[in-house]
Amino acid sequence: MIASHEQDFRVGGREHSRFGPKNDPAYVSEGVFLDIVPDARIITAGTMADHDVRITATLCTVELSLEGRGTRLVLTDQSAFFGPESEADRREGWGEILDRLEGYLERPDQRKEH
Repeated sequence: MIASHEQDFRVGGREHSRFGPKNDPAYVSEGVFLDIVPDARIITAGTMADHDVRITATLCTVELSLEGRGTRLVLTDQSAFFGPESEADRREGWGEILDRLEGYLERPDQRKEH
């Protein structure tokens, strides 16, 4: 469950989220946008904490490029894990996010004709 989410999407802008189980949204994610190139790249750096104990630090790069009639998305997550989360957990989480994005973009009402 997402308890709160704030985002200032610009270079130097901050992002703050609090989430977790319904009765205990104890995870806090804080980050900053390091680089934004429209239609090409987004780079963020951030940390995640569980009950005020830092459990990860991450540099994340999202690259976008034209591919055929679509867009290729390459996500690079460079994380250090200090707590219970693992590389496999992160890979699973990103997989779910990217699957949801794909499903959203494939909906007929999201397609734009040119």
